[in-house]
Amino acid sequence: MSELSYYNTFFKTTHPPAVALSEKLAELAPAHMNRVFYCSSGSEANDTVFRMARFYWTRWASRRKRPSSAAGTATTVRRSPVPASAA
Repeated sequence: MSELSYYNTFFKTTHPPAVALSEKLAELAPAHMNRVFYCSSGSEANDTVFRMARFYWTRWASRRKRPSSAAGTATTVRRSPVPASAA
């Protein structure tokens, strides 16, 4: 009871058995596969992969190049019903 045999690995926490298993998996896996994420059940695994994918695509979308403010202004003027000379 003085030592936990399991603790979740969320929020950058870990425990000695997870570290030992992760090191062994890293030795066996190809070099580009250097991350391990442990789950207790299939539903937790599905939920986690969904959250990771959503996080990835949100970050990817925020890194895309956005049009400059001048291009946005030109689009607004061009679509405006008021002629540019009257504005």
